[in-house]
Amino acid sequence: MNRAIAFCALLVMAPLTIQAEFQFVEDLTPPGGELEDFGLGAAIFGNELFVAWPHGFGNPAPALACGEVHYYRKGAAGKFEIQSVLQAPNCIPGDMFGASNMALDGNTLVVPAFSGLRGDGQGSPANSRLLIFERDDGYAEGDINAGWRPRGELTGSRVGSNRAIGGKVQIQGDLLAAQSHVMESAFGFRFARADGIYLFRRQGETWSEIAHLTESTDFFGFDFELTADQLIVGAPEAQTFGGAGKVLVYDRSGDVFSLRQTLTAGPERNVGYFLTVDDNLMAVGAVNLAQPGAVFLFERDAGGNWQAAGKLTPPVRANNDLYGVSGRLVDDLLVIGAENGLRQSAPSAGKVYVYRRSGADMAPVQELVAPLASTASDVFGGAVLSNGTDLFVKAVGTPAGGVSAFYHFQRETPPSLEEPFEITLGHSGLFYNPERSGEGFMIDTLPDGRGLMLWFTYHEAAPMWLLAIGPIEDNTMFLNEVFTTRGGRFGPAFDQALYELISWGSMVLEFDDCDNGKVWYFSDLGFGDGSFELSRLSNIAGLRCGETRQPVINGFSGGFFNPSRAGEGLQVHITDMEGEWVPVVYWPTYDTDGNQLWLFGMGRTEGDSILIDELQRFDGASFGNQFDSADVTGSRWGSARIDFDGCDDLTINYQSDLVEYGSGGLAMTRLYQLGQTTCNGSPSQR
Repeated sequence: MNRAIAFCALLVMAPLTIQAEFQFVEDLTPPGGELEDFGLGAAIFGNELFVAWPHGFGNPAPALACGEVHYYRKGAAGKFEIQSVLQAPNCIPGDMFGASNMALDGNTLVVPAFSGLRGDGQGSPANSRLLIFERDDGYAEGDINAGWRPRGELTGSRVGSNRAIGGKVQIQGDLLAAQSHVMESAFGFRFARADGIYLFRRQGETWSEIAHLTESTDFFGFDFELTADQLIVGAPEAQTFGGAGKVLVYDRSGDVFSLRQTLTAGPERNVGYFLTVDDNLMAVGAVNLAQPGAVFLFERDAGGNWQAAGKLTPPVRANNDLYGVSGRLVDDLLVIGAENGLRQSAPSAGKVYVYRRSGADMAPVQELVAPLASTASDVFGGAVLSNGTDLFVKAVGTPAGGVSAFYHFQRETPPSLEEPFEITLGHSGLFYNPERSGEGFMIDTLPDGRGLMLWFTYHEAAPMWLLAIGPIEDNTMFLNEVFTTRGGRFGPAFDQALYELISWGSMVLEFDDCDNGKVWYFSDLGFGDGSFELSRLSNIAGLRCGETRQPVINGFSGGFFNPSRAGEGLQVHITDMEGEWVPVVYWPTYDTDGNQLWLFGMGRTEGDSILIDELQRFDGASFGNQFDSADVTGSRWGSARIDFDGCDDLTINYQSDLVEYGSGGLAMTRLYQLGQTTCNGSPSQR
């Protein structure tokens, strides 16, 4: 068989080698952003990314301008693609919109406008505020704030000529927390000193300030974490090099916050420079200004108290390495930034340390440095953010005479060697046996956790397809009822009354990992029993089995049928080939005599359509142990165009080269969406 036109042409879509480490993807900085402060603020929520370009810092300082936030979503190719640019309504030039992070809770987005933070001293802290936006996909299409409707703004009761609200913000249900700052000057520079936390409560659509929490300790609120029942506040006492720093833990009950604990550590100083919490584990940075930094770990006990659980330092320590300037706990990782971790003398260079964690036990797995060298200090690692799969590292070097960058790294995580493999929602794909080229399996994991299988094979030199749906337990898909069909007719001749669904037997699919498994089949219709190995041919674009944790936008993929034509349909997989969406389509149907027929095509997308210039049919082989790939013959059947109307409806227009099939069109609707995929209004949206 010609492998270029048969099923095994899909070999070109074999998955990438799985790696546990992060690999550099790209620098998201837009033109001009490298000379200013693109990335000064950023936040990631699953596959949604917000990156600020406040236009407040540069070398030289940029002119007064309204800050902006770039909104990205992760596409099927794994890269983050810009969707819109956000600004404050009636913005004030110099507002520092987006510095230094954002908060998202469902459809509510909060963006600080940290006016007064500019490096040149322009802009008034009195104009600092929090902007509230609501997700609205139809709002301002193609314009500023597209997809995000402004819903108002908040300010704090102490905001004034030298006091600001802004910086870090977090939402936990109907509770919003935001930093408060006093603006000060030292050595000719203006800077913001955190001095408290504003707390707001939402009732209906209205937010009201309920408290301003503060303590008589330096840099109180420099970082904080708002959890379901606690507010944890860092106070690194960084204004003087000798400050020990601390972390204050408040229990919250309704609108009342009560101090439970004050955590200290040492001998490293400036404890509380960053803090990150994931369930019952907390990591706290102690940058220890001018000396080697450290990160301290705490675990929460059954009584709600935090207990010391360990300390991390880099393999090679150095004075002023700024290890612990930033950090993030996410999934199985702890990521720590060290702004001067690579080189401490000018031009200094940063480093990021990646640890794999099990409870409070940490194992170093990777060290990252800036992919692009800088002639001045790069400030790489000044902030890190991650969703577990993607890691973004901020390197705003312009205030130090360098350039700014916002680096995207990505990892593909193998299943743990210590735990058995489990089939996840991201397991969907095409599978085959390399020694049985010309037949194969389309295996789909459904959103409800079940597995669906189509086996495209042969019987007595004619095409045959089997289908089944069944439960998944751990690494095994149990298909207790496998069916074949007969009686349907192609095209307009289809008669539902002639269609028969016939029990064929049962099957078991067991997988050793994401890419390798075995199939056992047991036929009740005289086809015999047998087994053989399976290997993956393709992933779904944007999904990486065992690694992707959040839904990805892949609206074309799934199963489709016509309710009045039970027993046939379309199976569509959008795969990723070198960054291009490539549709793979199987059409299980019938010939003009009522026998099973399956058609196969690889095409291209144009807008909300899939174009297949060559649909093929395959014949010639036998089933099971009698199968020989040398017997398979492929031939052109015709062409097709699939036009989608929204996410769930399509029409396939076909033109066969064979007179008996002719040309025509069939309307279909979605039968199922693949697990961990979603559609955003139209299938071409990524």
